[in-house]
Amino acid sequence: MQVLYRNKGYAQDPTRYLHFGDYSSECGDFVIIQGGFGRHTPWSNYNFSPADFEKIKSKKIVRLEFEEPNKFFIADYPQVYDREFYKIFTICPYTAEWLNKKYGQQKRIPIYFPIHEKYLQPKRKKAIDIIYSGHIYSKTLRNELLELRKFHYAVISNSNDTIVTHKSVSYEEKMRLYSHSKITLVHNIIFKPYIHRIINLWFAGDFWNNKAFKFMPRPWKPWELFKKNIYMPQLKSRVFEAAASHSLILCQKDDFNVIERYFKPGKEFVYFESGSLEQTVTQILKNYPKYAKIAERAYQRAAKNYTVKAFVNTYLKNIR
Repeated sequence: MQVLYRNKGYAQDPTRYLHFGDYSSECGDFVIIQGGFGRHTPWSNYNFSPADFEKIKSKKIVRLEFEEPNKFFIADYPQVYDREFYKIFTICPYTAEWLNKKYGQQKRIPIYFPIHEKYLQPKRKKAIDIIYSGHIYSKTLRNELLELRKFHYAVISNSNDTIVTHKSVSYEEKMRLYSHSKITLVHNIIFKPYIHRIINLWFAGDFWNNKAFKFMPRPWKPWELFKKNIYMPQLKSRVFEAAASHSLILCQKDDFNVIERYFKPGKEFVYFESGSLEQTVTQILKNYPKYAKIAERAYQRAAKNYTVKAFVNTYLKNIR
C-alpha cells in the first residue's frame, strides 16, 4: 500500500496524523489518499514526479473522504472525479447512499474517523471541566461557547476570537488537553452556510435526494434561504478524539444523530438539547464519577474498534 499525504492545509488537521504508512507492508498493492483530495487542487496536493504519477494512475486508488457533505458548498462536486477511484471511504453515510444508488455501484463506504493508536491517551488528572476544539465560524456556535465561561473551560482553535484559550496548538497538545478535560463538547453538524455556498449546492444536481440535505432550501423555493433551521450532518473527528482521551463526549442532539452509528447514547456518550448546555454541564459535574464510567466505556470501544489499525484490518487488508 502506497500512502499519499497532502502537502497543504492547516498544521493541526487531524488527517495529517493518521499515519497509514505504518501499515503499508500489511496491505496489498494499491494507493490510498489519506485526505485532502478536492476538485480545485486534486493531484497538486501531493508530492510526486510525473513518472510517479503514471505509476499511481495504473493502480487501484482508494480515497479517504473526510469533508462530505461540506464539499458541495464550495462547488467541489466529487462525482466529477469519483471515477478515478476504486473505493471511496466517506464519513457521510447519506452521501454514500445517494451516490451509490445514483450510479448503481457500491464504490462508497461510510466510515468513522480513525485515531492512530499512538494518540490513545492515558488517564490523567481532570483539571478542565469542559473543552471544545475547532474553527469558530458560526454565531450560533460562538454564543454557545460563551456559556463555557461559567466553568473551568478550554477552547482550542485557529480562529482569532477572545473565547479561545489555546490558539493553534499542536495535534499532540490538543489530545493531551482533551485527556485533562472531564467533558468534550461536540456538534456533528455544519451550521447554516452562507447563502452563496447554498447556491453552490444548487448546482450539484439532484442534491435533494441526499438525506444530508433535507433541511437545505430548494432552488425553486428561494425564500427558504431565510429559514433559521438550516444545517446538515458532518461526523467530527473530535468525537473519536474525545473517546480516545477518556473525556466524556457531550454531543448536541440533532435530527441526524450520526454519532449513534458508533457510540451508544447514555452508555458511551451523553446528549444535550440546544439551549440546555449550561444546565447539562452543571448536572454532569455534580455527578462526575457516574459520567466518568460512560467516558471509560467510550474509550474501550474506541481503542478496540476505531483506531487506524482497526481500520486497516476492517477495510484495507482485503483490497488487492
